[in-house]
Amino acid sequence: MKQYDEVIASDPTNTEAYFQKGSILVRAKLYSRAVDPLKNFVELKPNSFEGNSMLAKSLLESKKNEDAVKYAENALAIDSSLADVWRTYFYGLVETKDYAGAEAALAGLQRRGKIEVGDYLKLGDLYFGKKEREKALEWYLKAVAADSLNCDPYFNLGFLYMQGQDYANAAVNFEKKITCDSNSLSAYVNAAASHMQTKNSARARELLVKAIERKSDFFQGRLWLARYYVQVDSFDNAKKEYEEVLLLIGDNTEKHKKEAGEAHSLLASLYSTKQQFELAIDEYRKAAGVGYDNGGMRLSWGQAVLQTLNPKTDTPEQARAKNDEAVKHFRRCIELEPNNAAGHLWLAESLVRSRVPGDDARNAKLKEEACGEYRKTLKLEPKNEDAKKGLEKLGC
Repeated sequence: MKQYDEVIASDPTNTEAYFQKGSILVRAKLYSRAVDPLKNFVELKPNSFEGNSMLAKSLLESKKNEDAVKYAENALAIDSSLADVWRTYFYGLVETKDYAGAEAALAGLQRRGKIEVGDYLKLGDLYFGKKEREKALEWYLKAVAADSLNCDPYFNLGFLYMQGQDYANAAVNFEKKITCDSNSLSAYVNAAASHMQTKNSARARELLVKAIERKSDFFQGRLWLARYYVQVDSFDNAKKEYEEVLLLIGDNTEKHKKEAGEAHSLLASLYSTKQQFELAIDEYRKAAGVGYDNGGMRLSWGQAVLQTLNPKTDTPEQARAKNDEAVKHFRRCIELEPNNAAGHLWLAESLVRSRVPGDDARNAKLKEEACGEYRKTLKLEPKNEDAKKGLEKLGC
């Protein structure tokens, strides 16, 4: 290395010195250090197959995937006969999420060689990226069978099992990910979520507490810990975690609007379960105030508003205003989630309540719209008895 550096210092155009220096570093698996001398070599000799292929490999190992793809393409344009170059090209395309290109490169690899054990993980990544669940599972499981100490497949395996609602296997794989990578906070959360599905609440809480101990401002960990407390009906502890998230966020709501909105929305749901609807509505407003919005929240918000209706104390104007506000939230719910059957049903019910005696023209329009919403509910849920009764009652 020293000798080649001296040659380069005296003659910066000496291609052999750059090539030999890069080769030594590649053999020593010091790929990031090999990149610069190999780049210098390729700039001087752009048609060198060896230079382009070694540079592509070094860039791939250095996580510079787009450049790796570029130089692998250069090498293949010069000589497309070697499987290892196709392998580098395939890996780089998977890492850059060019899955269509990766499949074509895989075919090129298979024509010039065979799939090797080391390729199993990347094949899993390819089909995971393409959302082909069964193929992804097949290759990840092969990768684990070949090398159970390889940490990389476990998180995606856990995710795939969660996707298939196999929460027991999901928990096992997320736990394995934690064992080999104790800093993977998302693995703690997903393992805990899986355990909550299998009613292993004690382990779920243990994992979430550990995650928060590793990072006290880990908002998702605290939000899931609050969900755990809701599941075990520990209202005060759940409320404390939601409030802790909001306290940690403080004035940084622009940076953490998703977490702040989620905390306000979930705190609102918590108040609703305790029939503290005014407090719930206030939290829903705060969630919307930071830009958080989804169909489920709007549905719950509208339902909370309707729960505050009080025939004994509300004036007709107050009752109408509350119902109109609920209608607004239900409309927003189905705007965000057109297939939300509950949103259509609750909108229909609220439209029926919006009718005013004597205003025949307006009432006819409201009836027509309500009938339409009941029909949409039945289209989404053919057995919905409330929608059937609503249609019958209105004479639609």
